[in-house]
Amino acid sequence: MKIRTSFFVVLLAAAPAALAHSVSIMSAQPRSPFINYAIPTGGTAVLQEIQGPRGGMLWQLSGAASDSLYTFTFNFDHTQSPNDFYAYSPLSFVGNGVRYSGTIIHVHLDSSGLLTGGWTGGRSHGRLTLQLYSSGTGCSTNPTAQCLTIGSGTFSVATAPEPASLTLIATGLMSFVVTTRRKIRGTHSTKKQQS
Repeated sequence: MKIRTSFFVVLLAAAPAALAHSVSIMSAQPRSPFINYAIPTGGTAVLQEIQGPRGGMLWQLSGAASDSLYTFTFNFDHTQSPNDFYAYSPLSFVGNGVRYSGTIIHVHLDSSGLLTGGWTGGRSHGRLTLQLYSSGTGCSTNPTAQCLTIGSGTFSVATAPEPASLTLIATGLMSFVVTTRRKIRGTHSTKKQQS
């Protein structure tokens, strides 16, 4: 009993010191849900029709851009529309200590050449925005291929945990509460039996 009392006295005495340099929740600045990286400009991309595995024609958008810090590559294919590309198309953003790779969830290329969409890859996920400008033809053996120049863009990585991680944390907290409650009840029932 003396050990428990001593422990709680030390805990109460240490609490103000532990919280002395903490930041108030009310004054904390909101954290951005994404870490944003600038995609290098000046790279090239090609939008072209390709022969599909079942004989039909499909669209492919592939390209790369790099500078002294980062390299961004993508190969979006197997879609029936030159404007919408879906899952299983790879992309990567590498350099300056970061390495992200994965597949797109969905990206859309609008009439002004703005490419926007989301990606996922293992433990990371995020979004991308990329401006593409037409630069004519002749960049591929396919005579109908459209050559594009990569303009400004943003590659974003989500900082918030995925919903499955939140569920795992909630499950752990619930089991901690249940275990603690059982321990407390067990201590009270033991005292009643001793008296």
